[in-house]
Amino acid sequence: MLKPLLLTALLAAASAQAATPYTATPFAVPGATSAFLYDINNHGVMVGYASQPGSSQSFVYSGGAFQWLTGPAGALSTVALGLSDGGWVVGSYSDTMVDDGTGTMVLGPNRGFLWDGSTYQTIELAGYTETVVRGISPDGRYLTGYAVNGSTYDAWLMDRQVGGVTVITSGILALVQGVLNDGTVVGSRIWQPVPLQPPQREAFVYQGGGYGGFQLTGQTDSRARALTDDGMLGGWVRNGADIQAFFGTSTDYALVQWGGMGTYAEGINNAGVGVGAYVDEAGNWHALVFNPVPEPATYAMLLGGLGLLGAVARRRPH
Repeated sequence: MLKPLLLTALLAAASAQAATPYTATPFAVPGATSAFLYDINNHGVMVGYASQPGSSQSFVYSGGAFQWLTGPAGALSTVALGLSDGGWVVGSYSDTMVDDGTGTMVLGPNRGFLWDGSTYQTIELAGYTETVVRGISPDGRYLTGYAVNGSTYDAWLMDRQVGGVTVITSGILALVQGVLNDGTVVGSRIWQPVPLQPPQREAFVYQGGGYGGFQLTGQTDSRARALTDDGMLGGWVRNGADIQAFFGTSTDYALVQWGGMGTYAEGINNAGVGVGAYVDEAGNWHALVFNPVPEPATYAMLLGGLGLLGAVARRRPH
């Protein structure tokens, strides 16, 4: 259950204990030249996409098996970005090709989708040229994402139960991604409060109509992407060309770097398992699974338990 003062807890000025360290493990997609994991639900099911020579496709990974998603009718490209505990998948797709102004044909504007396991539903916000669905709450009630109108990005939250969309914030680049069953969300934005001045950057949490912008302690460019019921955040931070994944709170967090040009965390479940990717020097993405490292006391308890079991086994008659 969600702690009642999550927003206050996430933005607290101090922390009572050190953040749990994390380790990253590569996640292989057979035959793929590039792969990215975007979300993991509380059952350990994951979604992402993979590129192979001449094609790119999204997938659901469960029980050691891949289920490939074709997207809505006419889709030329599909990216799965979020997953509910009930198995509903959200993301974006493109069904057009357009001239980029140089005579090169590229994929056209994105449209959002929701897949219930058998049927695709297109999600498009009225008045926008592009809509991307980035997240879905564990119970499937809320959707999150961004919509584009000209040069402005609006970060939005949709309540599928009562209807309606709330625009949380806007900017040069603004998006909402992680969302809980009560509608609490996290995201990030880049905006320019004064024309011709350098743009500003911040992560944010939105809960019950209250908006709180923040930076991780010691950071200047924080991007929150996911959160758990007990207030743990996942995402990434940028320091110049250096990009690292993070897990923890705004004041107490662990950083993870896995070679290449940058490491990104995009999803996390209530067990603390995260997903994301790193990008190599050639520009190829490689999917990662992030796991918390048990504290020394936990190791000691585990080893003690194994020792006790060994002693019992030695005494047991054969």
